[in-house]
Amino acid sequence: MSLKNYVAVLMGILCLGVVSDAYGGGKQQTGFLDKVYTAPDGYEAKYVVFVPHAYDGKKVFPLILFLHGAGLSGKDGRRQTNGALAKAIRKQEKEFAFITVFPAGVRLRLAGWFTGGQTCPCHP
Repeated sequence: MSLKNYVAVLMGILCLGVVSDAYGGGKQQTGFLDKVYTAPDGYEAKYVVFVPHAYDGKKVFPLILFLHGAGLSGKDGRRQTNGALAKAIRKQEKEFAFITVFPAGVRLRLAGWFTGGQTCPCHP
């Protein structure tokens, strides 16, 4: 699977998860939410979603997919929320009107943005 296709599939999965998890079960969740996607093979991909405080499931909100640099890589699923975008959201958290997904990437010796279970697309 090409990196472009991988990102498109990831965005679709995350978007569906954001909508169903944030408004499912009768209790709306907003703010920074820790999430884990478990693949069919058992691999777990951690990510954080910011759901706007005004989100009620009735109005469409734009989505930001934040692909961090190597300096914010980590295994805790939260380190990527220490960057400039997350800090800016925290400063205006009540008014910020974008659903924002912060997937956690793992630092490799190769340059690029990869998940823990993905091999470098340039070396299949």
